[in-house]
Amino acid sequence: MPSNENEAAMLKAYEYKLKPTQVQYGHLSQACGNSRWVYNHFLGRQKEEYERTGKLIPFLTMSKELTEIRGGDEFPWLRECSRVVLQQSLRNLDRALGNFFSSLKKRKEGDAGPVTGFPVFKCKGRDETAHYVNGVAVDFSARTVFLQKVGSVKFHKNREFPEGSRIVSATVRRDRCGDMWASVLVEDGTAPVPKAKVSEEGAVGIDLGIKDLAVLSDGTVYSNPKRLERLQGKTAKLQQALSRTEKGSKNHKRLKWKTACLHRKVRDSRTNDTHQMTSALTDTCSTIVIEDLGVKGMMSNHNPAGHIQSASWGEIRRQLEYKCEWKGVNLIRVGRFFPSSRTCSVCGHHNADLTLSDREWTCPECGTRHDRDRNASVNILREGLRLWEEKSDAATSKQSDTL
Repeated sequence: MPSNENEAAMLKAYEYKLKPTQVQYGHLSQACGNSRWVYNHFLGRQKEEYERTGKLIPFLTMSKELTEIRGGDEFPWLRECSRVVLQQSLRNLDRALGNFFSSLKKRKEGDAGPVTGFPVFKCKGRDETAHYVNGVAVDFSARTVFLQKVGSVKFHKNREFPEGSRIVSATVRRDRCGDMWASVLVEDGTAPVPKAKVSEEGAVGIDLGIKDLAVLSDGTVYSNPKRLERLQGKTAKLQQALSRTEKGSKNHKRLKWKTACLHRKVRDSRTNDTHQMTSALTDTCSTIVIEDLGVKGMMSNHNPAGHIQSASWGEIRRQLEYKCEWKGVNLIRVGRFFPSSRTCSVCGHHNADLTLSDREWTCPECGTRHDRDRNASVNILREGLRLWEEKSDAATSKQSDTL
């Protein structure tokens, strides 16, 4: 959230790859591991308390308990990293729980937005993080970032944030390849762009898919580069070789590292493709309408799960959400059960016989030949504008009744 000094200021994150010394790497690894342990320990405590009493443990109570644990003799390694890092891990857990129950409340009230999942335990060895909020300083001339109990750590400089920006925090992340990254959150002093007026002109509906990454209501098609599928053979060979090695052996660690690096390459390329698409959309459109897809539920079906993961629907939605806020673009969500593909965009006929294999179909009522995805994107746009108009009319009516 913006600071009290400038409530309208925007927050942006700048990520840099760190080049720590061996000693610094040990300190950062310890901080990441301790943060994970604190998060998991108190998540287990919260689950037990909620099952027993139906209530959650207040944050202040957890904070006092953490101080006692850190000062005791049972877990002396908790004192080897900054106290603030452990407190921030608690705050992250408290925020995650609050987001979950808040999203459930909004869903009950009829909000079509995504439901935030219940917090899960963090796994050792996966993207572990440590959150620093005090004393963080970045020196671009020396290419160093200062972190408490770690010191000045060198980093690869790819870009600088605007001069005069206020550093809010820094999150250190250790990926599966063993590399350290620092995401520096800054308040750059710029105010968010005011929202544009919602109208059909400048609005676009988006139908996300697997064959094509996205099809827009104006006919624009973003093809799916299928980064994961292109390297499927190579990843399969590496994973097969990894499964034949003995756990803990040098060969096992080497193949595990190579497999993680290959997956990171795929993820980075896929994220870059998504950034280019979402940036182009938010730069050219004033209103964007998307479906509220239940990605987690769809991933439970093992047949399309890999293709859905490769398409990065969740990442597309995440990027659109914050970029629309930055650029003053309206983002409207349509319910996931809206029959966008089976409804004729010309006459409104509902084709209940349409299957997933039907990429084109002819409306039996008006005879219009439809491309499945283009037709769906047009229907999504119209439904989104209709929902927005209903919401605006309800707000106007409520305001007039109050007056």
